[in-house]
Amino acid sequence: LDTYAKYFLTQMDGDSVRITTGEPVEFETVTSRRLRLGTRFTYAINEYVSPYIGVGYEREFDGQVSASTYGYDLDAPSLRGDTGLGEIGLTITPTEGKAFSLNLGLQGFTGVREGWQGSLQMKYEF
Repeated sequence: LDTYAKYFLTQMDGDSVRITTGEPVEFETVTSRRLRLGTRFTYAINEYVSPYIGVGYEREFDGQVSASTYGYDLDAPSLRGDTGLGEIGLTITPTEGKAFSLNLGLQGFTGVREGWQGSLQMKYEF
């Protein structure tokens, strides 16, 4: 059983664009600050295959998006709030030295962020 805490800081620079109808839209810089707390249970079937299952809680502290057109502010969506997540996956370590591993995972989200995502990760440690 592994318990973790992760902090994510993401920043996207602002930009000026023209939409297909020709109107200019100005996007301000967006900064997202998230804290994720979770736990994951991993069971080793054998020395090569380890499935896992986990749950977590995530808090978005910021994530405000600001945009304007012709000097007027547009309605700004916010990602601030709480999200729950669940995950399942499988880690495969095909070699005895365990330097190389392959991870296949699926995560689902509910709350402020909703949806799911899949992942494929290859790792080599030396």
